[in-house]
Amino acid sequence: MGTYSQKLADFVCGLKFQDLPEEVRRRVRFSALDTIGVTLAGHHHESARMAVDLVRSHGGTPESTVFGYEGKLGFRLTELLFS
Repeated sequence: MGTYSQKLADFVCGLKFQDLPEEVRRRVRFSALDTIGVTLAGHHHESARMAVDLVRSHGGTPESTVFGYEGKLGFRLTELLFS
């Protein structure tokens, strides 16, 4: 039978985009475009550069890409940029 977590994981893994209601698909597309737009607009902002510089200064294994910036950053602190 499995745990609730396993049941949820099985459901999510088997889910296809076309199985979602049209309103949900519309909102997903809108959210994706909004994220891209905000990223494009904001990556030139001084505060974004400062945050990336701070994360870069702490080092770490370079494994995370941040849009608009060269090189990779350490994962543990990069997640702070997106919270």
